[in-house]
Amino acid sequence: MKLSWKDAQTEPDYPDAMELQRIYLRVKYQGHHLGRQIMDFAMQEAKKLGVPRVWLGVWEHNYPAQKIYGHYGFKRVSQHTFMVGDDPQTDFILMKDMTEED
Repeated sequence: MKLSWKDAQTEPDYPDAMELQRIYLRVKYQGHHLGRQIMDFAMQEAKKLGVPRVWLGVWEHNYPAQKIYGHYGFKRVSQHTFMVGDDPQTDFILMKDMTEED
């Protein structure tokens, strides 16, 4: 997992937010609630930093990840297209408002 804010974010559209990037678990560690620990840590760091919003990009066909992010209160606000070789891919931009009560 990588957390980025201010000028380190990959998109310039959310200067007051923190970006949550590169959330990966090896297959053998999936299903052991480690993703929950990673997300909980990221949300704690966002609260410590006092950022009002956290955002991330997720591939449009990664339904399991989208479900997890929805559980954490992330909502789709935008999308962008990126190329993988000659194949255009779409990432959904999801945002969580950190000022809302959990």
